[in-house]
Amino acid sequence: MNKDKQILFVCTGNWFRSKFAETYLRSKGYTNVISRGIDVNNNKYKEIRKLQKINKCVKKKLKQLKLIKFYNYNIVPTQLSNSDIKRSRITIAMDKKEHRKAIKSTFSKYSNNVIYWDISDVDAGDCTKEDTILTKLMIKIDSYFA
Repeated sequence: MNKDKQILFVCTGNWFRSKFAETYLRSKGYTNVISRGIDVNNNKYKEIRKLQKINKCVKKKLKQLKLIKFYNYNIVPTQLSNSDIKRSRITIAMDKKEHRKAIKSTFSKYSNNVIYWDISDVDAGDCTKEDTILTKLMIKIDSYFA
């Protein structure tokens, strides 16, 4: 797979799953990777994200894996736009049940080009549950981008 083509990861708040996926794939040599959220401005964790650009459990996991150097601290959680999807060669939404309807209603022109995975969200703060999700995400990325 061409590592220069833009890859877009989408989750709800662009704070947990998509940020981890973006950073993890960067560590594999993919340089043109971005992440966005479909509900960044209205998500229930909006106030927390103002203080933390990345979920604390994601940061902990990246440090454990020695991948924190691939994380871009300058990028705050960002709302998904039509131009993001249009520019991307591959768009992956983290959870079909959670994201398909929102993407189809807001980005209908591009919704058929989105790949939907089965990486569910968990309540923020429980690093044990979040670690399980991140491990599942790593396996999915390793398999898809092999």
